[in-house]
Amino acid sequence: MHRSIAFAEYKRKRNQLLVFAITTTPWALWLLTRDASPLTTMLALLASGFAALNIASFAYLILRRDEVLRACARWVREQDEKALPE
Repeated sequence: MHRSIAFAEYKRKRNQLLVFAITTTPWALWLLTRDASPLTTMLALLASGFAALNIASFAYLILRRDEVLRACARWVREQDEKALPE
């Protein structure tokens, strides 16, 4: 049971990161094509960094899937143990 809950949490997080990466990357590229005001440049760099971080996190989740699933299962187990009355 813990494994299925952990896998559901893994998929939710993976999909969330993918959506963030997909939505921030075009926005950053669009900002880079706008006028070169300092504010626009700063926003474009911030969006690019955020997109890169999300893409890296997504890649980590894919490459380290088993480790992430074990960590999620451990966290779910710990939450269940905390919820049990003593």
